[in-house]
Amino acid sequence: MRPASHPTHRDLRFEKMRDFVHAHYSEPVEAADVAAAGCVSVRDCFRTFKDYVGMGPAQYLREYRVRQSCRLLAHMSRTIESIALACGFSSAAQFAQTFRGIMGCTPSAYRTKWREPDT
Repeated sequence: MRPASHPTHRDLRFEKMRDFVHAHYSEPVEAADVAAAGCVSVRDCFRTFKDYVGMGPAQYLREYRVRQSCRLLAHMSRTIESIALACGFSSAAQFAQTFRGIMGCTPSAYRTKWREPDT
């Protein structure tokens, strides 16, 4: 039986940076903010994200915002614009473009397909 591995300092720094993104995704977030949350340089932040999730912090943030918006689109009757702003996008147009690029459909089409019947 192998002993349970303990998280390394790098694991803990990544968790702090990831948790920062999750807590602040609805706000304007820069790579320097994410790096500061992990007490690392911006360059090390990029390297760490690439190693742990295969993408940089900005792309991770965009994809996390889209995942959160999917939840809201399926479970809330708020307007697409209000969901866009609540998820940290600067406009409904920016949201729609990013959403389509990641999900392969518009936010409206996603909502139509996945909407819960009682919302």
